[in-house]
Amino acid sequence: MSTITATTPSGAEATSVTASGKTAEKALSASEMGDRFLKLLVTQLKNQDPMNPMDNAQLTSQMAQINTVSGIEKLNESVKSLSGQHLQAQAVQGAAMIGRQAWVEGDRLVAAGGVARGGFELSASASSVKIEVVGPGERVLDTVDLRAQGAGRGSFQWNVPSSVDPATLSFRVVAKAGTAAVGSTSYSIDTVSSVSTGPNGLTVGLARLGETEFSKVKAVAGSDRPAS
Repeated sequence: MSTITATTPSGAEATSVTASGKTAEKALSASEMGDRFLKLLVTQLKNQDPMNPMDNAQLTSQMAQINTVSGIEKLNESVKSLSGQHLQAQAVQGAAMIGRQAWVEGDRLVAAGGVARGGFELSASASSVKIEVVGPGERVLDTVDLRAQGAGRGSFQWNVPSSVDPATLSFRVVAKAGTAAVGSTSYSIDTVSSVSTGPNGLTVGLARLGETEFSKVKAVAGSDRPAS
């Protein structure tokens, strides 16, 4: 008696179907695989030994295999469709970001019109917060005293002297509660100039920092004040 074996594809396309000891390999869709399976099954049932018919459990098992493959393909198609819809929704939302200020984790101090702006986030309230503006060679050019600050996000600005190249600027946050250091995260603030979609999802183009993944944008604001 001939047998039928349907195996789950490797890489979603490879299929092995064996009938009467002969093997054929071909890239098949779930629909094509189902049609081939049914044809082979009907042929097998017609030619089986009447005195030794196929066991019901064996028949059920073979039907379950082809249904599983078909179900997986349909699930994959649904996931791809949902992913595409999600990306389109992100692109629509991203378009509204153009011209606004994006907060990206980093210590680069971005300047525009002679004014550099940066952001930070404190893990707890601090009685003293100072921003060290750093130039080439890790030299501290100036210190911005923000005094006491509560936990959460804050921003600052610094007027860039004409003798300083804005592209060389970075900053450090020094926050303390009494004599104890307070944890902080630094954010570069730059203007969103473009939004695009690609194989890796949504990408945001920043005026001076260049392209960055949408997931790396932690906040967006229309002014120097951070988004909540």
